[in-house]
Amino acid sequence: MQEARRAAEQYEFQPDYTLLQYQAKCRDLAPYQYGSWGGSIVEDFLEVVTNFALLSMFGVLVPWLAILAVPVNIMVFRLMAFRMTRITCRPLPHGAEGHPW
Repeated sequence: MQEARRAAEQYEFQPDYTLLQYQAKCRDLAPYQYGSWGGSIVEDFLEVVTNFALLSMFGVLVPWLAILAVPVNIMVFRLMAFRMTRITCRPLPHGAEGHPW
């Protein structure tokens, strides 16, 4: 990608990519699968469930922990949303086969 930018700057040519081409490139570079940089459904939701379980267990003993956990969880969710929309772009959808609707 950097080579393409250098070539574009050298020849004063700006390539126009469609959104579909951009999403296809993102899928090639950061797939949404287990153990990849693009994340996976297991890794993403395991972290969310672990945070909730720890907050539920220790929030009873230390109530101010919930106040501290709110901004931290907001930041984590925003980072996950950024990764999903800007880096991974478009995970594979699961289609329903055999249903008439």
